[in-house]
Amino acid sequence: MKNIFLIGMMCSGKSTIGKLLSKKRAMPIIDIDDDIQQLMDMSITNIFNEYGEKRFRLIESTYFRECSKNDGLIFSTGGGIILDSNNQNILQTRGASFFLDCN
Repeated sequence: MKNIFLIGMMCSGKSTIGKLLSKKRAMPIIDIDDDIQQLMDMSITNIFNEYGEKRFRLIESTYFRECSKNDGLIFSTGGGIILDSNNQNILQTRGASFFLDCN
């Protein structure tokens, strides 16, 4: 089975829906922002403040690309993951993408 990618702006419900979908489909979830925070032992805000958005996007994209080499995963992506053309290609070819939007 290919991957499921949840995309959308910050606070659109990607993490919440991802966890529910993970239980329902019995598929592992990768929450990109949560994983990066854990790996760096810093909040996203602190990463932005200390390293800047450009560096954060590089970290985010690198992690996403490595994880997306596997199949059968649900991804709760960061809001900016779609800004990179290589990430767009992954989203189009490695599974199904769902855009979450809310007020």
